[in-house]
Amino acid sequence: MGIPFTVTMVFLFTITLVFLLTIGMVFLFTISSLHPTQYYKWSKAFLEAGKHRLNGDTIREAGSDEVKGLRDENEGLKMLVAELTLENRKLKKSSPDLE
Repeated sequence: MGIPFTVTMVFLFTITLVFLLTIGMVFLFTISSLHPTQYYKWSKAFLEAGKHRLNGDTIREAGSDEVKGLRDENEGLKMLVAELTLENRKLKKSSPDLE
């Protein structure tokens, strides 16, 4: 009985990955015929896109005016909920039958 194929492939993949990481980027460029300049350009573009996305600097379907309006509306609704909650608590305290 032999080792299952999937276990062998996972093991080989793991060994290959460790080997590539150990040898370094130069070996990767050599075997993939990828030029280091192109790799670093792609890497920089990818990292910059990630930074912009994390900062929220990406273009969205809603325009900035629409987003500002929605934020203002959200703040107004939060204030309304807070006021109604306070009034509800005040009414409950003043009337023990409601509890």
